[in-house]
Amino acid sequence: MTRSYALIVRDEIMARIKTMPFFAPFAKFGTNKMEQLQPEHVPFVGVYFISEDLTPDGDADTGEPRFRSSVLYGLSIIVQNNDGNEAEDKLDEAWMLLTDRLFTDPSLYLNKTAQIQSYTRGNRTHQFGSVGAENSIPIAECRFTLTIDLGTIDFPPVVDNVLAKVHFETRYPGGADPNQIQQVIAEWDLPVTKEKADESVSEE
Repeated sequence: MTRSYALIVRDEIMARIKTMPFFAPFAKFGTNKMEQLQPEHVPFVGVYFISEDLTPDGDADTGEPRFRSSVLYGLSIIVQNNDGNEAEDKLDEAWMLLTDRLFTDPSLYLNKTAQIQSYTRGNRTHQFGSVGAENSIPIAECRFTLTIDLGTIDFPPVVDNVLAKVHFETRYPGGADPNQIQQVIAEWDLPVTKEKADESVSEE
């Protein structure tokens, strides 16, 4: 895997938002806060990775490093309206539709690529302000933070030398006639992963 589950989930959420008819007229969608919001970008939807907390999964001092991943995402919905009440109603409608779609979509929470285990916490606020060269364009923003449990991340040890075969052989005592003493010779092939087996074949 070349991308973390945290970013995969962010992009999966954004992909579903883009298919919702309510957001079809929106001017811009973003996943990176480095992009500055311009008047022509409103109405706007953003889905952001904020932070990832890793806590021990089991005993921290036993076995390989294993962590429970809890990721915080930020969702931003920005609309333009001179009427504050209408703007807030629009934000509320957007939030209701968005959360209903995300939380009831099995293709997201059962997606094996995303590894979502559960939704553990959410927080919503409404902010009012303005954008433009002279702050002349009134906007309203719904900020929604969502914490998602992405399960366990483990880091198994790297084994350079794989024990694939055991050879056992007895040796007759010194000074004795080897023909009079039964000797034992045995070999066992030990199971290894396919990757390790392929490596062993290529080395031979």
